[in-house]
Amino acid sequence: MMSLKDSTTELDWVGSMILLFKSEKYSGKILIVLEGRTDIGLFKCLELHDSIHYDSPCKGKISVIDSVRKLRESGNDKVYGVCDADFDIILNRSYEDIVLTDFHDIEVMMISCGFIRNFFFEYTNPKSYEFLDENALISEIEKNIFDVCYYIGVLKWINAEHDFGFNFTNLNIESFVHFDGFRISFDKDIFISDVLKRYKKEVDYDYISMLYDEYDQKTVDVLHVCNGHDFTNVLSKLYKGEFTNDKNINQDKIERNLRLYYSAQHFEKTNMYNKIKNILKKYEGELRMVG
Repeated sequence: MMSLKDSTTELDWVGSMILLFKSEKYSGKILIVLEGRTDIGLFKCLELHDSIHYDSPCKGKISVIDSVRKLRESGNDKVYGVCDADFDIILNRSYEDIVLTDFHDIEVMMISCGFIRNFFFEYTNPKSYEFLDENALISEIEKNIFDVCYYIGVLKWINAEHDFGFNFTNLNIESFVHFDGFRISFDKDIFISDVLKRYKKEVDYDYISMLYDEYDQKTVDVLHVCNGHDFTNVLSKLYKGEFTNDKNINQDKIERNLRLYYSAQHFEKTNMYNKIKNILKKYEGELRMVG
């Protein structure tokens, strides 16, 4: 059976927002359109401004961009979108009235604020590292996972720039990422082969491998290449090891922990915060800041 979320079209959602913002309660508010439902909860917890209404068509980035345009065309100029940058910063892409994340996605922004340290002490059996330098171990785990996410991200970057249409959904990462205690290793050849096996068009492995090596040599911030969901996926597989405090740990639980960890104090240090603050300044006098 089709869910209510799936049966509601982007046009239905835009229509509902037009009606909502004609009401007395919402007519003076700013609408910030987000990619998904979990983003709404996150931004509400950040308490940026009490006259912002967060909502989402729950259909991803392109839908956010299209919805913002349609709502502005309907006459509401207090509509903005917040989207994951993905590879847009690397590729020098931007969208009107859309604020992009500082790094690849909101999850990477949150992870880069020291999340792994809290996670480590919460979910790691102390006996497993009592003879190790815990600070060095935490740094090594974070670096190794980011390295794997970068290796995965390089092919995603190539896909984004060349529009191959590779499918990365539900890849079995344990086919090409190997875990041995706290150690993690990555097999590039198996990874590329696994992705190309899913590809319906003819493509030369050697050509893709050559492109991969070429992109791997480019100088970019790895946080623009790494996908936060890849990070939490790898972390969830790593913590199936004997050293875990929670045998039921999974990616969803990790991402819930991540959202709970991220605070307004973290957010206030970001470029995204400053961009939204600049939007609010346009309506100074009309809106009241929280606190």
